[in-house]
Amino acid sequence: MYGYAGTKYKDTNTIPVVAFNGLPSDEQLKIFMDINEHQKAVSPGLRLDLNEDLNWNSPRLDSRLKALRSSIIKQLASGNNSVLARKISIGEDTAKLTFKPFDTALSQSSLLPKATSKEFTKYTDVCLYNTKCVEHNKAMNESQKRISNLIKECYAYVYYKMYEEHQEEYEKFIECNRGTYAFVSLISSFNEHLIKLGELTQDSSTKEQIEKMSPYFDALVNYICEMPTEDKNQILLIKGAGADTLWLRKYQNAIRQQIYSYNPEGLDGWLETQDKGLQEEGKKCGKEIEKLLKERVLCKLEDLYGATWEKQVKTIKGKCFLRMDDSEGDEQDWTDHMTLQDLKEIIDTKWSNKKEDDETYITFEDEFSIQVTDSFRTKADKQKWLNDLILFSKSWTTTKGRALTQAEVNEMKSILQSLMPIEEL
Repeated sequence: MYGYAGTKYKDTNTIPVVAFNGLPSDEQLKIFMDINEHQKAVSPGLRLDLNEDLNWNSPRLDSRLKALRSSIIKQLASGNNSVLARKISIGEDTAKLTFKPFDTALSQSSLLPKATSKEFTKYTDVCLYNTKCVEHNKAMNESQKRISNLIKECYAYVYYKMYEEHQEEYEKFIECNRGTYAFVSLISSFNEHLIKLGELTQDSSTKEQIEKMSPYFDALVNYICEMPTEDKNQILLIKGAGADTLWLRKYQNAIRQQIYSYNPEGLDGWLETQDKGLQEEGKKCGKEIEKLLKERVLCKLEDLYGATWEKQVKTIKGKCFLRMDDSEGDEQDWTDHMTLQDLKEIIDTKWSNKKEDDETYITFEDEFSIQVTDSFRTKADKQKWLNDLILFSKSWTTTKGRALTQAEVNEMKSILQSLMPIEEL
């Protein structure tokens, strides 16, 4: 109430309060301590569960889709005939599978369209939601039924293929929290792939969908039941944010090796990032660029400002000294601790500086403009390679690293070639 008293609404709005009159001070203290020591945040699962009630009739399309995802997941766990019955945690109830992986998979899948607050933006040609229906309640109910039935039947198909001889593998690689995202995402990618092939339509029945998807699930089952030890260890041991992607891409790649027409978006790019030779090549190229760029920038500064060049970068120099204090080793020069971000800052701030009375002087702009995109007019276009390089450098400057694609390695090769002195080319 004290905080509210300072707002512009204090004289116009009414707020509800609960007041205890004449409460002994020790009781007041106990209530205060109970609230501040033992209060419990609303669980993520409960928040996702409440989306259906909160957003079903929202004026925003994107909010209604949140509600629809919540409704689909709750439908998966209902009914006695579903293999997922009572296996998904709803609200604050606990069960084998948690709510969130289903919600994440559905939110990123093409089973539902993408939308802003006012319009659909993606997957309208492959999703299982009638985006042309003006009666949103009807469209949402129909979509909830179709998607939940499809996912239930897909789980059932794989379950009955595996439960007699490979129940352990089914529970370890399909019906588990870490496998949820991959399996639901696979369903989405199969549906999208088959619609684009013309073997399914957005109006196909669940029976038709399962019939067309069954060879893809058979390929998945074969892979899981005969999974190479190396893949098994990699899948089961990975932790963190990359686990969802690894599981999905491993499954997709195994299926593509058996069904060649199946080539989901992003799989080829991901496979490139798994190429150890490519990663080493990229890191080596990146480090060479970083070394050469530093030499060129420092030489340029000295050429432009002479003996006073360090005064031009005193802020960066100060940061480097702080890094020196945090590092081990003797006889280090402060320039050894310059980063790509520091070099970018120097290039950016000295971009068009010239020597006095020298109209032919080659500026930082002249020397460090490198084209990596079709557009090459603005300062941002000419410096894009620096921003890209800073992003790529996470592959050799961070402990977790960052996987590089073939296109990114090719870009770095082009940057390195542009920075090399002519006589070395």
